[in-house]
Amino acid sequence: MKQVLPSTVKRYIVRLLAQGDSPIEVVRAVAQDFSLEVSVQTVNRYHPDKPTGDCLSKPLRELFYSTRKAFVESPDNLPMAQKAIRLRRLDTQYEMALEAGTLKIALTAIDLARKEMMALQLGEGGGEFAGVFRVFNSPDDDAPPLPENQASLTVKLKEGDASPVSTIVSE
Repeated sequence: MKQVLPSTVKRYIVRLLAQGDSPIEVVRAVAQDFSLEVSVQTVNRYHPDKPTGDCLSKPLRELFYSTRKAFVESPDNLPMAQKAIRLRRLDTQYEMALEAGTLKIALTAIDLARKEMMALQLGEGGGEFAGVFRVFNSPDDDAPPLPENQASLTVKLKEGDASPVSTIVSE
């Protein structure tokens, strides 16, 4: 027998699926937020891209695709897109690993936090490089020779910057 859900729950399920939550995550969220037991099969009926979602109503289908579009176009709204939140979660993970006595996980959290702190953002939408970087204002600056396995990247600065060329050397 099909389970009849209130429209608020249906819309909630559609939004979560549109944001990429797995059906089992949606089942847990519905149980927690609405105190309702739903099956994975029921949840799959609200995903228009799955065979079981073929019969999804037009308004719910439109909600799914509009939510998906908004979600994909604005990743900065996600908590994990914020550096401070990522670092806080890594710190929590580190503390929990220490309490549990799992040194390997604690060291992994430290390493990930280190990489997060050393990320360098180049310009607007320029891409993120993780690692340690040294910036020399011109090729004439005193720079130690690069080890064989290292590379350098030359970046031309925008007009009006102090020097026409900067060299970024990864360590």
